[in-house]
Amino acid sequence: MSFTKSRLFLLFLKITIPIIIVILISGFFLYQKMENEKALLMEHSAQTFSKLISSVYKFDKRSFNKKKYNFSTDEATLLQIQSTLQNMQLINDVDFEYVVAKKTDSAVEFIAYSSEKAPPTIKLSSITSQFPMKKALDGLSGVEIQYDYKNEKVFSAFTKISDTPWGLVINQPYERHIYPYKVIVFVSIIVLIGMMVFLYQVLKFYENKSMQRIKQSDERFKQLIESTDDWVWEVNASGVYQYISPQVENILGYKPSDIIGKTPFELMSQEEANRVSKIFMDIMKQQSKIINLETTSIHKNGSEVVCLTNGTPFFDNDGTLLGYRGIDKDITINKAQEQELEQLAYYDVLTGLANRKTITNRINEELKFAKRNNLFSALIFMDLDGFKHVNDSLGHLYGDKLLKIVANRLLGLVREFDVVSRIGGDEFIILIRGAKEDYLECKKHIELLMQRIIISINEPIEIDDTISHIGVSMGVVLIPYDGNNSQELIMRADNAMYKAKALGKNRGIFFSKVLQEEADEQLNMQNEIKEAFENEEFMLYYQAQHSAEDVQRITGYEALIRWQHPIKGLLSPFKFLPFIEKFGYAAQLDKYVYNRVQQELYPVFKNNKDLRVSINLTALSFEDKNFSTYLVSDSFIDKIPLEQITLEITEETFIKNIDTSCIQTIKDLGFKISIDDFGTGYSSLSYLSSIQFDEIKLDMSFVQKIGKSDKDTHICQFILNMSKAFNVEIVAEGVETQEQLEFVSKGGATSIQGYLLGKPKAFKDIF
Repeated sequence: MSFTKSRLFLLFLKITIPIIIVILISGFFLYQKMENEKALLMEHSAQTFSKLISSVYKFDKRSFNKKKYNFSTDEATLLQIQSTLQNMQLINDVDFEYVVAKKTDSAVEFIAYSSEKAPPTIKLSSITSQFPMKKALDGLSGVEIQYDYKNEKVFSAFTKISDTPWGLVINQPYERHIYPYKVIVFVSIIVLIGMMVFLYQVLKFYENKSMQRIKQSDERFKQLIESTDDWVWEVNASGVYQYISPQVENILGYKPSDIIGKTPFELMSQEEANRVSKIFMDIMKQQSKIINLETTSIHKNGSEVVCLTNGTPFFDNDGTLLGYRGIDKDITINKAQEQELEQLAYYDVLTGLANRKTITNRINEELKFAKRNNLFSALIFMDLDGFKHVNDSLGHLYGDKLLKIVANRLLGLVREFDVVSRIGGDEFIILIRGAKEDYLECKKHIELLMQRIIISINEPIEIDDTISHIGVSMGVVLIPYDGNNSQELIMRADNAMYKAKALGKNRGIFFSKVLQEEADEQLNMQNEIKEAFENEEFMLYYQAQHSAEDVQRITGYEALIRWQHPIKGLLSPFKFLPFIEKFGYAAQLDKYVYNRVQQELYPVFKNNKDLRVSINLTALSFEDKNFSTYLVSDSFIDKIPLEQITLEITEETFIKNIDTSCIQTIKDLGFKISIDDFGTGYSSLSYLSSIQFDEIKLDMSFVQKIGKSDKDTHICQFILNMSKAFNVEIVAEGVETQEQLEFVSKGGATSIQGYLLGKPKAFKDIF
C-alpha cells in the first residue's frame, strides 16, 4: 500500500470508528428511551382501564336490579367488560391481550378476556411469585417481562382493580415487543454500511483528485492576490522585499520590479522611515505579528499615501526567522475622513477655531500646567456688542462673514500656543497660556491685551460694500487663582462679562469676590423663587380703581403680585420680578396670577358686571400662542367674563418685543388691552395707530410731579389730550394728593388709582 493510501486508510478508520461508536451508543439510548416510554404507556393503559372497570363495578353495585334481570351485579359488570374487550380486539386488531381474573381459595380464575378462547383456570400451587396476574391480585402494580399463563414470555402490565376482588393484566408477546428494536438495529447497520461505503468513495475521490486540487488552490491564491485592491508582499529577515503583488502600482505608482530588492523605508520620508524602522525592528526582535501598523509612503508622483500594514512571520524547519509576509491596505481616504470628523468634533465649523469641547479640555490641561509650574494663565470670555442687530438687519450670511473676520482678528492678537475658540453664537473664549509668574504682572499683561482686542474689534468691518461696527464685552479669570475646574472658570468669566455689559459694554472686567457674591445671590434667589412656586408663597394684593367722575365709586381693581417670603417677609415686585424674568419664570408667574384672579374674584364679579380687573403680563406671554389658548381653556369652570378682564403690558416691552398680531389675537378673544407705564417709552407713538388699545395708564412718575414740574405737568396734559383724540380710556396711576386728583380728573382721566384713594390690600382685607 502506498504512503498516500496508508494515510487515507488511517483517515478512513479515524472517521468510521467514531461514527460506529456514535451509532451504537445512540441506538442503545434510543432503545432505552423507547423501552421506558412503552413501559409508561402500558402502565398508564392498565391504570386507565382498571379505573374504568372500577367505575362500572361501583355503578352496577348502586344501580343494577338483580331481581329484574335474574343475575348478579358482578356478572353484569363482567358481561360489559367482556363485551368491551372483545370489541377492542376486533376493531383495533391489536396484539395486546387483556385479561381480568379473580382468586379463589385454590386457583386463579380468568373471568374476562380479549382473546377468543378463555384462558384456563390455574391452580395457586402451580403459580410462581413472578406470575403477573398473581402480583395484580396481591395488590401490586408494574410493568415487567415475565411468563404468562401459557408459559410464554410476554411484556406485561399488571394492576389491582380498586374496589373489586379482581386483577387486570395487559400482555404483549415478547417477539412483538422487541420487533421495533430489531428494526432499529437493522436500519442502523444499513445506515452504517452506507456511510462506510460513502466515506470510502469520498476518500478514494480525494486521493485521485488531490494533486489537481493543489494546483487549483495555487491558481485561486494567485487570482485572489491579483483581484484584491490591497497589495501583498514578502520581505526577508533584513526587511528587503522578495515579492510584491501587482496592485502596488495602483497604490504607489511603482511596478513590482521597481520595489523588489528595496526596503519599505526607502519609500518613506526620512522622519517616517526612522519611526517605522524602529517599530519594525522591535517587532522582528520579538518575532511577533504586525497588527494594524499605520505607515505613510511617498507615491511616485510625490503625494503621501497612508497604508495599514498587517503581517505574519514565517520560519524554516529549525525555527529560524526567514521574514514576514503581509498585506498593505490604502487608507488615505479613510484618514482624510477621520480628520474631517475630528475637525467637526473639536473645531468650530464656521470659523475653524476650537469649539467648546476642545477649549474645555485645554482649560483643564492649563489648570494642571499652571499649578505645576507656578504660573498664572488667563481665560477671557467675550461676547460681541451689537452683533444681534447686525445679524438681524443684514442677514445671517453677513453675520457669518463678520464672525470669520472677528476670528481672524483675534488670532492675530495672540501667540501661537494660546487658544482662541468660538463656543456658540457670538461668544468667544481666549485661553492665554502660562502668561506670567506674578499675579499683578499677569493682570497688567491681560489688561493690555484686552485694550488691543477692543481696538481691533471696534475697527469698521466692511463686507460686500456694507460697513458695520460692533463692540466687545469681556470677562476675565486668572488660572488657577479663580477656579478649580473648567466649568467653574468659564462660568465666572461669563459672570464678569455680563457685569461688563451692565457697566456700559465694550470693556473688560476681571472676576472678583464681589462678582461671585452677586452670582451666589442670584443663584440663591433662583432657588428661592423655585421653592416659592412649589410652596405657593406668592399672593395677590388688589388696588382699587375709582371713577374720575365719582371717586367714591369703584370701577375695578388691579391685581398686584407680592411674595410672602418665609424669612424676608412680604416683598414688593420690584425686589423679585427682574429675577423672575431673568430665570425664565415669567410665563409661569403670569399663569399663576391669572389663575389666582379667577379663583378669588369670580364670586365677587359674578354679581357685579360693571367691575373690571387688570392683570399685568410679560411680553413672553403675549407672544406665546399656547398662553392665549390657556386663557380661554375649559379648566376654568367658573370664570370671570373676558370683557371684564384687562391685560396690561408695559409700553417699553411692547415697543421692543411684541408683534402687533399677538396683541390683536388676544384682543379678538374678548380681553381689553392696556398700555402700562405710558410715557416712559422712547419710541414714536406710531404704534398707537397699528392696534386699537382699550386703555392707557398714565405713569405715576409724571402724575406725582404735577404742580412740581412744569415739564411733567405739560406731559400729563398732553397724554390726557391724546387719549381723548384716540378715544381710549386713561387710568392715572400714583395719585397721592388732592391737587393731582383734581388735575387728572379735569384733564380727562377715566379712572383714578393711588394711595390717596386706597393702598393695595390682600383679598381678605377688601372683600
